[in-house]
Amino acid sequence: MLFNQIIKSGTHQYHGTAYDYAVNDVLNADDAANHLRNRARRHDYGFNVGGPVRIPKLYDGKDKTFFFANWEQYRDYQFH
Repeated sequence: MLFNQIIKSGTHQYHGTAYDYAVNDVLNADDAANHLRNRARRHDYGFNVGGPVRIPKLYDGKDKTFFFANWEQYRDYQFH
């Protein structure tokens, strides 16, 4: 189990990150003697975004309100 906690102060700019950690057996080296590869296909991907809350003509959250959102998906394909 993994827990990751990051605390940052807010900023006046929007920031975001996207990532994908991919494992694919086609890209792996094979065993020279048997020419076998373990079949593996996994993806761990997602994104995060954060910044100040601004609603035009209604609310300016500069120095007041900030948001941060993260989404992550893990897929492990099984072969029989």
